[in-house]
Amino acid sequence: MTDKIKVKGKKYMSESSERKELFATEYEAAVKKGYQEFMLKIEDSEADAVTAFLNLLNELQEMVYEVYPQTVKKYAKVLSNYVSSLESAGFNDDELIQSIKGDNDSVQAKLKKEQYDEAETVKKDLQAKLDAALDLLNEPKSDFKGFEDGLTTSLNSLASNRNQTHVALSGAQDTAIKALQELAGIFTRLRDAMANAKHIHVVSVDEIAGYMELKKLTAENMGDLEAIQDENDGKMLAAAYSKDPFNEMAKVPSKGVSVSMMTIVNRTLFGTMKGDLDQTTPEELNDIKSFVNTLLKNNSVEDVQSYMDKLMEAGDRFGISLTAVGVSKMPGFPKRKENESDASYQKRIDDFIATQEKMTPELRKIQKDVEKANALTNLYSAIYVRKMGHVPHKMPHGGTYEEKSSIDNLKMGNGNITFDEIKKSQTEWRTFPDKRETVTVGVFDTYGEGKGREMAAELDKIEEKRLKANLKFVSDVIKTGGYLGGPETVAVTQAIGAVLDTAANSDGPSNARDAAAGSTGLLPKKYQAPVRSGAGLVKAFATYHSALEQIDEDKENSEKEAFNTFNDVGGGSVSTGLEGNQKVISTRFSSAFDLQSALSYADYQENGLRNIVYQQALAETGNKEQALDSLKAFDKKMEGTNIYNSTVTNFIKGDNIVTPKPSELQNAFSQIQDEKIIPSKGHWQEYQEAILRKGNDADITYRSGEDIRIQHNQLFDRLVGSGGQ
Repeated sequence: MTDKIKVKGKKYMSESSERKELFATEYEAAVKKGYQEFMLKIEDSEADAVTAFLNLLNELQEMVYEVYPQTVKKYAKVLSNYVSSLESAGFNDDELIQSIKGDNDSVQAKLKKEQYDEAETVKKDLQAKLDAALDLLNEPKSDFKGFEDGLTTSLNSLASNRNQTHVALSGAQDTAIKALQELAGIFTRLRDAMANAKHIHVVSVDEIAGYMELKKLTAENMGDLEAIQDENDGKMLAAAYSKDPFNEMAKVPSKGVSVSMMTIVNRTLFGTMKGDLDQTTPEELNDIKSFVNTLLKNNSVEDVQSYMDKLMEAGDRFGISLTAVGVSKMPGFPKRKENESDASYQKRIDDFIATQEKMTPELRKIQKDVEKANALTNLYSAIYVRKMGHVPHKMPHGGTYEEKSSIDNLKMGNGNITFDEIKKSQTEWRTFPDKRETVTVGVFDTYGEGKGREMAAELDKIEEKRLKANLKFVSDVIKTGGYLGGPETVAVTQAIGAVLDTAANSDGPSNARDAAAGSTGLLPKKYQAPVRSGAGLVKAFATYHSALEQIDEDKENSEKEAFNTFNDVGGGSVSTGLEGNQKVISTRFSSAFDLQSALSYADYQENGLRNIVYQQALAETGNKEQALDSLKAFDKKMEGTNIYNSTVTNFIKGDNIVTPKPSELQNAFSQIQDEKIIPSKGHWQEYQEAILRKGNDADITYRSGEDIRIQHNQLFDRLVGSGGQ
């Protein structure tokens, strides 16, 4: 079997003398010294495990010696190409350009072995900076003091080359972000591989052979060795493989144990939970209780919290792995083949729906596991927030006062995990009565969905307030038009309407007439004098701006809450006290335990809106032919859509390369260019006056800030074909 392992030469590490010394020399020596001894200890019955182990070493060496230097070079090339694309598009933001320029040496200097998430950081940085540039092209900002300059900027940005520049910048961003997303994943694996290569020798050849003989380490779970990423991971693995893992794992200090190895601890504990969280007859979790009590016996609160902190992260990783399994079970909504008949396509859709239904029982089982994993992770949270452990206190008059924690009656059932927390206190002269309190660990996995809908509705109400404020202001301007005279009423209204959003984002005047009168710089000069002389307009502007200030404050608060809601899906709570008189003392959120959201998101990723369009049409009509017609109309609309951001377009079609950010989806509504529309009722008066003044066009061009419902309906109409006001 000597051909099963190939020792890589040091030439692969020419990029880094440090890594050559650290890895290449140690690996060559270790493999040559231990190989024959290792083979003598292994019988033929462990041949599969041996092969898996040697394959692991080969893959590890390939990551360290080959993938690492190649990836760094590719990373530098991506940045270089991105800079060239920006410069060729005429984009000359020095700060951005200088921040991403770099050759191989500078990039390698950034990407030290402990910094492999640098690709992810740079990716976010590039997105933020280019988004700012695209925002400038979309809706140039101006302020009260420099309205004329702002207006000039707006007109220049809306010049004929705007579309071309925008497309070039968006294309450069799409290409760079796609490449950096791929590299970020590679860097994450490289980071783990480097740590693994550095520490895997802490488990000796004898120990590995012993684990194989005892069937603890098999071909199927050889990945456990990849979890060795810190100096004490070998001790923790030995504890997990021991005859009494629950007591032994608790005896290994968390310092020097990686989160990767803690995933094995979490897996071992999870394996003892045989029933379901919602079983009506509670199950006693005695093995987990033994683990917790051994940990609490001689460890300080700080040490216990350090252990629990890593276990919570490990629990989240386990939850993510379970949801990933669930997502992998879902089939992709079929895309129509070229020249495929309706009958053939309908059959493939029917097969897709049937497969979904077959997966339902399996997904239910995975959901049960997700609920248990969620509860176990929140048990760690309960131990953390209760500050359990050994607490010695020095007494003023000498001696010590000790407080020790333990748990009892640890059970799972009726949707919760419950236990009794016991605190024992004593001095050198006296032992105090035990303090006992019941702790309940509850879980939830749909919090974000329900709360998210509530917050979305709240944001809609706020936008409706903004719309009404806009309409009232325009109405007030028109009512006081006598001060300006005839055609200038429309001109002023249009000038102000073009900067309504800008006014909302500016540091404006307070709700006072004098302050408002002093802020007429918002308008072009030729309109400033008439407005100053018009008390009605001054009052209208003051009222309008005051309303916007409050609306913006409400919106900012609601957006923050909505953001937290959508990013904190799943998790659980910790309560104390008996049922009926419980007090929630902690809540922890984690998206890792929301399988339903993961499935919905995967549906978006895989199918865009296509599955949703079909399923919604089918639910509303009950007719497969009509549902298929809706899907065909959607596909036809998507062929001709000219939304600027290709990321959003591809996402909606289900052809996404890069997942768009929420802001990009939001901006898609405002990126409909050169559209002619009929305004909604709120703008009918302005519309009629525009017809009278122009006399030649029954449509008016859409402007940002008129009516958000128009934006949404226009986009939906373009994509799905069922719009209307």
